[in-house]
Amino acid sequence: MNHGGKIMTYGIPTADELISWPRLISYRVLVTPEMAQQWIAAGNVDNRVVRKTVVSRYAAMMAGGEWKPTHQGVAFSARRLIDGQHRLLAVIAAQTAQWMIVFVDQDDETFGTLDRGSARSLRDDLKDTPIHNTDGLSWIARLANVDRSTRAVRPSSVMECMRVFGGIFLILHEIAATNVKGRTNSSIRAAVALRYFEADDAGKVYIEKMWKAWVGSYFADMSASLHSGARRMQQLDGAGGNTAQEERSCVAWIAFDPGARDLKKIIVREKNVTISEMAAVARIAIA
Repeated sequence: MNHGGKIMTYGIPTADELISWPRLISYRVLVTPEMAQQWIAAGNVDNRVVRKTVVSRYAAMMAGGEWKPTHQGVAFSARRLIDGQHRLLAVIAAQTAQWMIVFVDQDDETFGTLDRGSARSLRDDLKDTPIHNTDGLSWIARLANVDRSTRAVRPSSVMECMRVFGGIFLILHEIAATNVKGRTNSSIRAAVALRYFEADDAGKVYIEKMWKAWVGSYFADMSASLHSGARRMQQLDGAGGNTAQEERSCVAWIAFDPGARDLKKIIVREKNVTISEMAAVARIAIA
């Protein structure tokens, strides 16, 4: 193949060919991990700091067969890579070849206008679905992930959780739509939804009543276990980070158990055991 006097062997360009082509060319190419590694090594200069969470999310989509080529691909100026470093790094991380649109001979000034918008989130991907706040669903999706080494989850995983738990989240929302700090965090909603999923009809009625009391701070209507849970949540007030969120989720899982309504004190002694209990329900639910 001949582009401006430069030969592209077997339709796969080298980094030198991409950078040296004298005119604007765009084309669709299957980018292999080897090509991505070469392009990153040869032309990735003066780019912004790599966001590892973005690379992990892209790589998970690629490995799962969910990556789709769009107009956002890879772009080179006459001297360097100006767009696409996260996509290329994801190809390397996933060790899969992906179709992408590649642009060459872009102006360096173009770099200032590229990729400056907010990163697309799972909430953006699911904004047209019945569940607009996906944080609780994302928490369940992470629990269902056997390998919990990454917090990144694929939109398809959240969609699968929405298929199973979407109706439960809507029920909880209809019972008490107010957001209350320390009471309705995503990890807490996830734990309550998991309890609701596994409960029998009588248990569901109990959880609905307790959820209304919990969100509205109707202490007279709370069970002893819910009172204990509320006290523990107060102790966690102001604590941030994933560890605190996991603790809140565990407390809610115990407090909303229809089979243990009279607990005088809630202490999460084996957090990993409690999380494993929730994870087992999540995996069974979406199996």
